[in-house]
Amino acid sequence: MQDKNIPKQSEESWQTHAKRIYGLAASGLTRVQRTAEELQRSAGESMTEASDKACELLRRADAKTDEITEQLDIAAKATRVVATVAAAGAVVAAPTGLTALGVTVGLVSAPAIVTAAPVLLGVAAGAASISAGASLYKKYRSPKVAKDEA
Repeated sequence: MQDKNIPKQSEESWQTHAKRIYGLAASGLTRVQRTAEELQRSAGESMTEASDKACELLRRADAKTDEITEQLDIAAKATRVVATVAAAGAVVAAPTGLTALGVTVGLVSAPAIVTAAPVLLGVAAGAASISAGASLYKKYRSPKVAKDEA
């Protein structure tokens, strides 16, 4: 059954509409393909630029191995000093007797230095590990650089 308000269309008009819709879909698909190709091309260029910049950064860092190792060693020593002072302060400020019982039960909070000491010790350990790794890398690279320059 056909609604009386919708006019009848001939077979040719339906074919014309179908061709028009097909043409629009085909042109839209072509535009999508072109856009995808442009995005792929620009992404490839961006990745190339990013990798070039990363390589240049690594070359510069490798050229300054001695300076970087020196700075990391200084940072590791400074964090060790801070952690040692914090640990000593935590030992002095640690609650004893009934205060320790109150801290355990949760009635009283522990002094901040006691809470912060483990964190500072962890930071010092991390800095020492990074410093040691940089020092080992420097020693590893030194014979190779000497061979390359000779």
